[in-house]
Amino acid sequence: MSWILYIDGLNSKSIGNILCIVGLIVAVVGLISPWFVVSANIYVPGHETQGFVDLISIDGIDGIMVNLLDPTIGVTPLSAFILPFSLIIGVGLVLFVLGTLGISKSSKLARKYMSKGVRLMVPIILILVVFLLIGNIVNISDLAPTDSVAFENVLSDVSASPWGGAGSYSIPEYTDAPASVSVEWGLANGGILLLVSGVLLLVAGFFENSARVEFYEEKTIDEALEKIAAKEKKDDKTSLNEELLKEKERQKKEQDTEED
Repeated sequence: MSWILYIDGLNSKSIGNILCIVGLIVAVVGLISPWFVVSANIYVPGHETQGFVDLISIDGIDGIMVNLLDPTIGVTPLSAFILPFSLIIGVGLVLFVLGTLGISKSSKLARKYMSKGVRLMVPIILILVVFLLIGNIVNISDLAPTDSVAFENVLSDVSASPWGGAGSYSIPEYTDAPASVSVEWGLANGGILLLVSGVLLLVAGFFENSARVEFYEEKTIDEALEKIAAKEKKDDKTSLNEELLKEKERQKKEQDTEED
């Protein structure tokens, strides 16, 4: 049985394991939900959108998807190769649970909890860092005219608050009629859940470390071999003593028979 399921009352060890189980469940839900979304409502004559539409969406199943607002293209992945992040992280969760089977002390289990908690948060932290630096790493000429004031303002605001925000921007370059765009961006439910699961595992590791419990006595290979050899030696000695006792009883019976 995995030590994650070792719950025996209201103590640090059990609380740590309960938080770990909850964290894993939250992580699974987060893996199948959107992580980060950028959506826009465009008011440009001839190019209006019917409310907000997702321009960029990031999740663990489809990767990074981009909507170029071209009905002939639709929503397309940012690259030809789609990396199933959820599958990779999901396999990691399974290996994590299996890896707890041979752990002998709660302190070692605590380090494993904390390590997995950090790894669950890494993808979301990387996404936030990318959008934090997006004003510097995006080649504007590939996405919009270099003199697009609205586009530059959007990038500036996203870089200033990558975890979430919204804004409305006029497009002065469009002179035929008033034009503007409203943009919303930020962490979606999946991204928030992955961060929460990471925090839960970190807290679970703290409780598990404070428990200072030894699940079983850990033995090295040499100690195990010595224990087996000692047992065999004891068994041999016991067997020899039994043979000697039987021999003494046999000799005593022979003497009693001769006397009769």
